[in-house]
Amino acid sequence: MYFGGEMEILDQLQPHPNLEYLEIHGYRAESFPDWGCKKLLAARKQWRLYEPSLSSFTIGNWEDVETFPEEASFLPHTLRSLTVSGLPNLKTLRLDHLPYLEELNLVSCGRLKSLPDSMPNIPLTTLRLSDCRTLESLPEKGLPSSLDVLHVSFCPLLEKRLQREKGEDWRHIIHISHQWPLSELPLKSFTIGTWKEVETFPEESSDTFLPPYLNSLTISGLPNLKTLRLNHLGYLRELDVRSCGRLKSLPDSMGYDLSFLTVLRLSDCRNLESLPEEGLPPALKVLHVSFCPLLEKRLQPEKGEDWRHILHIRFVTFTSSYSILPHNQLRQTTEGSFLVECCCDGFLTALAESMQDIEDLMMI
Repeated sequence: MYFGGEMEILDQLQPHPNLEYLEIHGYRAESFPDWGCKKLLAARKQWRLYEPSLSSFTIGNWEDVETFPEEASFLPHTLRSLTVSGLPNLKTLRLDHLPYLEELNLVSCGRLKSLPDSMPNIPLTTLRLSDCRTLESLPEKGLPSSLDVLHVSFCPLLEKRLQREKGEDWRHIIHISHQWPLSELPLKSFTIGTWKEVETFPEESSDTFLPPYLNSLTISGLPNLKTLRLNHLGYLRELDVRSCGRLKSLPDSMGYDLSFLTVLRLSDCRNLESLPEEGLPPALKVLHVSFCPLLEKRLQPEKGEDWRHILHIRFVTFTSSYSILPHNQLRQTTEGSFLVECCCDGFLTALAESMQDIEDLMMI
């Protein structure tokens, strides 16, 4: 496919020397014009990136970058905000030539293992680190004394070293007024999705990844997820698990670890085979199961192996696609409500016959 026209267009968009902010998204040509990033070091007099007027700079989605910037003169020394995002092969970050930098954001730099040793000499006030999964530690000399805000998320190696009091790097962040490892955020709801590499969530063997007071958790689009760990989320009230194709079972201890859980939704988990052997939390009031054919088969009224585990649940919802449910499907749920979403031929007739002897059904 030819994207040369994009370079020609970009070539005509050479910015004015007084430009203060520049972002380029979705650029698909194989090279940049002479004033652009690829040839900037040779053509910087034309682009004037080093002009003092530029105060904020973002670079992202550039796979072949291992060192940024390659030369100190690439960025203006007066830069105050820098965002580096989506550089999966970045190994070295150089900031020693940015004496006025106040805000630094590092996102999805998968091979970055350490931050610059010169960081304590930079007047940073805000540092955000996200999805840098090989980032091992903070600089040996610590962080800038001026730092007010630290946000760390999806950096498991670093988060382990930042554990309160016992982490090796805890001493480096004591002075920060707003310390935000993910486990320290005042979160009530959290969603994770579309992450193919994850097989265990949360990955840490400790309880520090998610805030223990989390009320709602949604896990969506983790096709390789095999193990779900929820034992440290004792205050969880709502759990939504969707499109986790390799997940075969829910946590065995779910029935007593999640004693406050009231809503459970399971959708498009086609290999989910059964409910926990010890059953579901007694507080559970709402169960929604859709497009989980193996589990739905075990939840068939009266004869399903896991039917006994859902008798106490007041509102049960199915999207059943494997068969017409038995005529007596409502007999075990007369104390509450039982809703079946189904488009099978003859279903309404079967439903009517099953309701003839029911006198105290509250809702259908």
